[in-house]
Amino acid sequence: MSSTLSLPGFPSKVSERHDGATVLTNQDQTSYAVVGEARRVEAEAALVNYLSSKGAPVPSVEAVALHPTAHYVMSGLTGFSFSRRFNADIQASGDVQPATLADYQAQVLKFMHAQMAIFRLDHRSDPHVVLDAIHFDELFHKFPDRTEQLQRVRDRLVSAINSLPATLCHGDFGGANLFQDGSIDFEHPFWGPIGYDQISAVTNFLWYPAERGVAERQRPWSLGVEQIQDVIQACERALRDGLGATLEGHMQDLLLMRGCWYLGATRSTNQKLAQWRQDRLAQALDAYSASESLIPALIGTEPSRATKAAICTTFGSNFVYILGAGAATRDHRVPNIEELLPRGLFVCDIDRRKLGPFVDLAATRETLDATEVLPFKVGGRQAASHIAIVATPMKLEPLQRALEAGFRRIIMEKPVANSAGEAQKIRTLLGKYTDAKIFVLESYCTKALPLTYLCAGMPLDDDRCTWLAQAGKAELDQSLHGSFKAKIGPVRSIEAIVFEGGQWGIPDLENIPYLMSDPHSGGMLLGLFPHALHPLISNGLLDPETIRVVSAKMHTLQRAADGKFERAWQPISARGSLEAKAEVELEALSPEDGRPVAVKILVGKTWEPDSWDNWRTLVKGDKGMLDMCTRRGGRTKLFEAGSDKPSAEIFVRDDIYRLGLREARLFFDNRLGGDGRLKDALRVVEIIDRVKAVAWGEVRPASDEEIREALWA
Repeated sequence: MSSTLSLPGFPSKVSERHDGATVLTNQDQTSYAVVGEARRVEAEAALVNYLSSKGAPVPSVEAVALHPTAHYVMSGLTGFSFSRRFNADIQASGDVQPATLADYQAQVLKFMHAQMAIFRLDHRSDPHVVLDAIHFDELFHKFPDRTEQLQRVRDRLVSAINSLPATLCHGDFGGANLFQDGSIDFEHPFWGPIGYDQISAVTNFLWYPAERGVAERQRPWSLGVEQIQDVIQACERALRDGLGATLEGHMQDLLLMRGCWYLGATRSTNQKLAQWRQDRLAQALDAYSASESLIPALIGTEPSRATKAAICTTFGSNFVYILGAGAATRDHRVPNIEELLPRGLFVCDIDRRKLGPFVDLAATRETLDATEVLPFKVGGRQAASHIAIVATPMKLEPLQRALEAGFRRIIMEKPVANSAGEAQKIRTLLGKYTDAKIFVLESYCTKALPLTYLCAGMPLDDDRCTWLAQAGKAELDQSLHGSFKAKIGPVRSIEAIVFEGGQWGIPDLENIPYLMSDPHSGGMLLGLFPHALHPLISNGLLDPETIRVVSAKMHTLQRAADGKFERAWQPISARGSLEAKAEVELEALSPEDGRPVAVKILVGKTWEPDSWDNWRTLVKGDKGMLDMCTRRGGRTKLFEAGSDKPSAEIFVRDDIYRLGLREARLFFDNRLGGDGRLKDALRVVEIIDRVKAVAWGEVRPASDEEIREALWA
């Protein structure tokens, strides 16, 4: 029931009470009143007026009275607090709606911009004031057996507070105290590190249990993990643009500070809830002390409610879980996903912005760090009916998480590893999961199926034979099957070019920093070199055990004074700019007669339009030559020695990206022999490591910071 609060000149009905503050309704207007001790009321009203003068989104103070009943009233509020709006959304649809979140984020950013106007960049907080404000000393009483750990945590927090710019913090900023028109309830203000309020805005609810039964009180409202990350990333951008500072390196510190406040400052008569919070903070303290992420302890990797409901309803049938939402997933995997399974599809990425292109698809989208434990398990009979696709640039940890979650049918996009050491770790990992089937999705191996046919790499009754056609023939000439040795003879030289132009050339390179020269991701070599080398090894043209790196040259692009790339190749330097070309010479022994085979490989990016000549592999033998165009729709031609007219032309009759997934399905259904190309793919990575060692020599590859500078200077 509502009641009447009598304040001089301001009769109003009480509609809400929380934390000692009162939200009032007076006719069509919503107001906020604080009643209490005169000195505190006067100070709080002055603080509100000060913040308002700095542009902070706060309602105007309409009345201040210190006698006979000390109070102040803020008016101009409309609607309900965001916590009530969140609740209404969740009850209606199971999740906070995008429009509500956008309004909330706008208010959070308005407050941050006002906070940035309050201080100078060189202003710092007094760490003791901040630690008092978050009631850190209370933890020594709560955790008497953790004295040494807490002292070390205190030292780390002091260092973090000293390094962050200070501002006037609200102290209890979040959905319950934030309206469309501004924020209320300034009873816990302090000078503290910028970002503290914004962390509070998206994590306050985490200090209530998500499910009933854990404690008597359940979370009053909730944001999904991806929604939390959205707001935090917006705040990071605002800080970077406004101050040149960032929250990124201090996220752990701010998260822990907020947890300390909740355990130390809030007094709950609910003993179950108090104990639940204490256990939760204990986990956070251990993670913080070990310099591990607090996200699993405080935020978790759980998807939103709607996503979790969809997962639960889909587990009864087959589904595909794609880790990584890059261009290949968008353009090639999702449009052809029915080749794998006809039902559920989940597309996941740690960067929620990459999930935008999937909004119109019949797919559930999740913001999820594939290096963390996946938020569900598949097991028993289900394990064989679900497929995971690892489409992230780094593969080892996502592969491990997929296996731990119970997936036993996994597709890995090339490169399957980023170094020889990582390749060995993958072998060791798969040794623990002997029932797992791994298929390597290398599109150039699918493009090279005509070569596989000529080398008898697949039997005549293989389904993939039906994917091939022969120019000028109604049916594929079966006499060509296994005819490579007879028509080409012992191989003497190989030249392979994978040189991407058009939209996949320089424009694409600028959008993919991991194609830069760096020792971890391998740069251009790991990005494009498997396209050229993997089909040669998998079809037996080269024995990987005999491959020797003769020379390797890496070339970079330099920016001109106008910021554009100069159209001239530069040798890679210690500073290393934008890597765009690799020229590699190899030598291997012929499997036929043991004589040397000279191999030249050129991979890279260009400004020029895409052309057939940029996608070509020439294999020259004693009796003839094979010309394989690896551009989509290209043909593999056989030439007899001395002839300029092909004796046969074979091509793949369907889209190679669709066929790649169909090939994976055949492998999982035990209709293809072999190991899904895994052994050869790992060998290719090890050879690339040797190429990198020759190419870089004593030259230090560019650091991550130098890479970013080269891309976005």
